[in-house]
Amino acid sequence: MNQLDSDTRKLAEVVRGLAELSENPEPDPELLALFGVGRSRAAFTELFDFELPPYTSFFLTRGPLLGGEPTERTREFLATYVADLTTPALCDHVGFLLSVLAAALDRDALDFARAFLWEQLAPIGPLYACAARALGPPEYAPWAEHLLATLNSLAERLGVPSALPLHLRAAPDLETPDDLDGLLELCLSPALSGIVLTRRGILAAANRAEVPIRFGGRRFSFRSLLEADPREALALVRQSATEQDRWRLGSAFAPVEHWWHERRSALLARLAELEARPGSER
Repeated sequence: MNQLDSDTRKLAEVVRGLAELSENPEPDPELLALFGVGRSRAAFTELFDFELPPYTSFFLTRGPLLGGEPTERTREFLATYVADLTTPALCDHVGFLLSVLAAALDRDALDFARAFLWEQLAPIGPLYACAARALGPPEYAPWAEHLLATLNSLAERLGVPSALPLHLRAAPDLETPDDLDGLLELCLSPALSGIVLTRRGILAAANRAEVPIRFGGRRFSFRSLLEADPREALALVRQSATEQDRWRLGSAFAPVEHWWHERRSALLARLAELEARPGSER
């Protein structure tokens, strides 16, 4: 494909709309209606600010952390291929990545669009869509559906490389934790565990176990649950791994889906190894 056909050009407009909805808490009502998204600033804040920060670095660092190597890798990619592009401090935000892709499609820069889709959006874009649909507020489930469908449509039209994206190849290695902090890092870092634990999910597990934990960040809440009821905490982790392994990213992203599957499998193996240790309560 050397030039956009009309259907692909329409997809570029969809990509631009998806970007706007992920970056603007008060978008045009017509845009909300077009994508079937419920008008709710609270839902926007819950999804993008609290439950599922839409950054490559959130999904692909230890901790997890915002920024770091994934963000700089994205910045270097853009600096190499796009002249005079002003990038935000956290240029790995899904909305910004989508806006760059839409602009590339507008320019018929198809080689760049193909590489950018695979290297910058494929590592977490389809997974983020599945997570937002399954774990986020219902108002944004239609946005997530559109995101997953659009990324797959573009991947099928543009074609994708066979090699795994660099973000995934450079992701941190898994290690069996030897203390509580290491276990927290393993369970809470999608790059290590392959799963996404939300604050809402952690609090629901605490309520089921009748564990009184204070509402706070994911790390604070999960640590409280893990210290009070390790069985319930790790049951949540296993259940999340099982349920999220059913997420289907789309045939075009099969290598990426397999990478995330391998992380979840390794997580379960690490937990089994911990439980097999003499004297382990976990």
